[in-house]
Amino acid sequence: MHGIGLSLSMEIALSLLLVATLVYCALLERKLTALRKSQDKLKDFIGELNAAITTAGSSMRMLKSTAAGAAETLDERVAAAVAECGVCGLVGQAMREQRSWLLALGGVRALGAYGFVAALQATASISLATEVNGRSVTVTGSTDLPEGAIVDVLLVQQDAYDRSVAQGGGATVDSPWVRYVPVPVHDGRFAASFDVSPWPSGRAYAMADFWMDPNQPAAAVDRFGLDGSGLRGPDVVATSDRGPELQVTSHFALR
Repeated sequence: MHGIGLSLSMEIALSLLLVATLVYCALLERKLTALRKSQDKLKDFIGELNAAITTAGSSMRMLKSTAAGAAETLDERVAAAVAECGVCGLVGQAMREQRSWLLALGGVRALGAYGFVAALQATASISLATEVNGRSVTVTGSTDLPEGAIVDVLLVQQDAYDRSVAQGGGATVDSPWVRYVPVPVHDGRFAASFDVSPWPSGRAYAMADFWMDPNQPAAAVDRFGLDGSGLRGPDVVATSDRGPELQVTSHFALR
């Protein structure tokens, strides 16, 4: 009897230990599940934080570009105002002191000349380069256009294009002798690559064309206006359908 009682006691003790172990395992599983959920939430939070940081970085770059454009425009206007005040003061002084009208007339002419030069002063610029590697052409450019500005990059096989136009072909970007792609400006640079395998050897040129269309960023609108009236400089041409355009061309040879 004593042996049976001891065995029964041990079985009861083992059963209690097993029950305690099961309860502990259940509690541990619950805690591990909660921990995994917390890790998933933390992972989602880190992803959202990274996205927010990226968005904030883009916004800061856009703000920097806008501020730079506004500062440049303000500097130009201040310089224009100072020069105009100086010349007007010269005219007024000549009239007050009853000096020669030639001096006053010279001041008026100087003011007009300054206005003419200011009107031609470049508000944006592009420099263009081409690299020919076999039958592939890479066009790269550097510019002070705002971040995200869209530049149309064109590549033309000049000899074949001129012959096509002379024979009645349309002078459009749909010509087989024209390659065209719009590219954005990033950190003051842009680039485009073209496959010209079907083209014959001969004269060719690349062109970068910037104009104010609805796809241009807000920084470009603030700087040049919706109609592009703020675009000025020796490389700016007036077009009948799209207004002022900044166009730069680089000639090269296909071999």
